This record gives sequence, structure tokens and C-alpha cells, in this order.
Amino acid sequence: HVNNSWDIRGALESRRTGYDGGIILLNLTGHDEVLPDNDAWLNASRYGALSAVEGLPMMFYGQEQGIQNYNPTPGFEYNDGFLTAHESNFGKFIPNFKQWNKLLVWEFPPPNSTGMADWYGNVNRARLNSPALRSPNRWFLTRTAASGGGDLGNLFAVAKYDQPAVGPQGGADVVLAFSLLLPHGGPHGTAAGTYDLRGAGDVLWTQLGLHTGRDYIARNLASSSPAAILPGWPRSGQSLYDDGVYVSVQGDNAQPITTDGALVQYLKLDAVPALVISDVERAGATVRVEIPVETGWRYTILFSDDFRSLGATASWQPFVAQGVYAHTGAAATHTFIDDFTVATSGAAFPAHGYRAYRVYAEPTP
Repeated sequence: HVNNSWDIRGALESRRTGYDGGIILLNLTGHDEVLPDNDAWLNASRYGALSAVEGLPMMFYGQEQGIQNYNPTPGFEYNDGFLTAHESNFGKFIPNFKQWNKLLVWEFPPPNSTGMADWYGNVNRARLNSPALRSPNRWFLTRTAASGGGDLGNLFAVAKYDQPAVGPQGGADVVLAFSLLLPHGGPHGTAAGTYDLRGAGDVLWTQLGLHTGRDYIARNLASSSPAAILPGWPRSGQSLYDDGVYVSVQGDNAQPITTDGALVQYLKLDAVPALVISDVERAGATVRVEIPVETGWRYTILFSDDFRSLGATASWQPFVAQGVYAHTGAAATHTFIDDFTVATSGAAFPAHGYRAYRVYAEPTP
């Protein structure tokens, strides 16, 4: 039984060396093996860890529905997920595929499996949509000295990036992946720590392509809302460099285990565009507001006619038309136009002769 993160790390490093970088099958069991544990969420936690590295994560029939190992005790016989009794294979009872069989997880759902299929779906969707998670580029993370240093045994932590030294601001996919490892034969537990993003001699920081002069947001790709920005973000690159990133994975401690982030967090980092209004000019009955734009971001312009008098308490209004722009091409500029009609801001230019504008950016859903 594997309980500790360093055991998984060692096995992955050994296989990478032994197979000279060849693709590895990342299965927890097979047709002639038993499951690692009867705790289906423990098995899921191992799947979450292996789905963060290169190779081919694999699921056994019914694994995503919470099947257990064979138990002939009346009342438990359906928890293994199959109609026909298992057969003995070198002392291990495995599903019998030498005769007609049937998966029964829909008629007889195994215990504690509510929401499990959706959880596996979230993890698989995250991997499908993330070149970084599938990439061989990886760096096993350790805690900052202030957080105790080294690994946490029950938290698998790895940084993934598809393009070395490019960074999110250059279009690279950068993901910090964390998976709580539920223990065999014990309570599920929790894990929390602050992880270093610099590495010895700043090698990791360079490989991730992060910059102290940029701001970053994080989204959990393995959640039910992968486009949502996580609380506490954006963070400045300087704070990530100085302090690292804090992660708390709480399992089923005072919450359902299916809660987003309870078992797995694949934190995709995106660089917040530098929101500098590069040019504002008024020509007759039109104001032009030019901003720099970057791929994958949506920009919304707001206006205020009382900012000069009220400052921080001023009211900001969205345009009624042409006030949102989503950029898909190379980095460039975009110009918002305000002609003071319903075709743009929807409000006449104020009599006092002053209108302020602000623009905010968010990842394109």
C-alpha cells in the first residue's frame, strides 16, 4: 500500500528512468488485479495524483462508480459491481470475464459513491483541456522553509508547464497540481502548507516563466466551475516569489468530499493583463479609449460622471452596448468608443464636462 507522496514520486521517477521517457500506463488495477482499497475515495485520490503527470491515467470498469473488492457476505455481494461471482486468480478474487458478466453499479450503487462519477469527470476534463498536465515537464514541489520545508506525506504536489520559461503571459499553460492522499486503514485527514515556487537558484521560477512584475490569478481546473477565479487571487508575482503559494485540501472534514478542491486542486495560473489605458482622446462628440489586450481575456469598460467629486465612492456604470471585448488574436490594442448614445455608453456627456473611464479584465469563459 502506498500512503506517502514521496513513494509515488519515487515510483514515477523510477519509471521515467527505466522506460527512457516512454509513455507509462497509470492504472490503479487491472482485469487480473484487485483494487488498492475498498475505500473508493482513497482510490480516487490516487487517480487525482496520477492524472497530474505524463502518461495514460486509466480507470477500471466501475471505478468511477465506487466499486469495491469482492466480498461474498450477503448484503455486500453487489458492492464489487459485477453480477457473476469473482474467480480466484493466484489468491486474489477478480471479476470473472470467462463467462457472461454484467456491471451492476447503476442498479446497485456501491456505498459512498454519490457524486463520484462527476468528480472523475471533472478531473478528466481538466487533463483533457490542459497541455501542462499531460506534459512531461514537471517539478515536484516542496514547502517553503517557513512552512516546514520538504514534502507533506499526504499531499502530492507537482508543478506542470507545457513550455519551459515562457509563462502564462507568453501563452504557456502553467498548473500547480495538488492531490490529497487518503491513507489506507485510517481516517481521511487533511493537508495544508505553503509551497515554494522558486526552487534552488530560482530554477523552478525560471522554468515556470513567472515574473515578479506581473499579477496572476488561479483557477481550479478540476472543479465544477473551472473558469472561476479562486478567492485570494489575483496575487502579485512578487508575493508568489517571496512567499510561495498556500494550499489547503480538507477532504471530507466538515464538508462533503465532493466539494470543489476537497481532494484535488489543479491550479492553473493566468497572468492578469496590465490594465493601462494607453490613450484617451476626445474628438467632437466621440471619446476613444485605447487599451492593450492579450489572448484569452475579456475586457469590460465602465464610466463614471462623479469620480472627480466622489473618488473611491463614485458610481461606475457599464456601457449599454459595445462595452465588452474578448480578445482571441495575438497581443494588440483595442479601442472602446463612447459617443454618449445608446450605441455605446447610453448616457449623454455630463454638463460639468468630466467623465472617467476604467477597464477590468477577466479570463474568457
